[in-house]
Amino acid sequence: MAESKKEATQQDQFRACFSTPAGQMALGWILIEAGYFDTDLKTTEEVAVESFAKKILKNLGVYELSSVDCFVNGLFRIPIVKESK
Repeated sequence: MAESKKEATQQDQFRACFSTPAGQMALGWILIEAGYFDTDLKTTEEVAVESFAKKILKNLGVYELSSVDCFVNGLFRIPIVKESK
């Protein structure tokens, strides 16, 4: 029971930190720098850094299988970026 209270407290702290406009900008930067959006991570180090970014999302409570419906719905609210040729 003490462990679940600790986890909830940590999740609350992560959400408080990253829910502000500045926190969201910082989280975006972290995800980009960690290679979260890269599709061609090659080295063990790159994969490890990306895994750490996923751990941050997990600590926020958004990187969970139970959140997949909300996650997918959110993807379709993102405007399509057309690449210029």
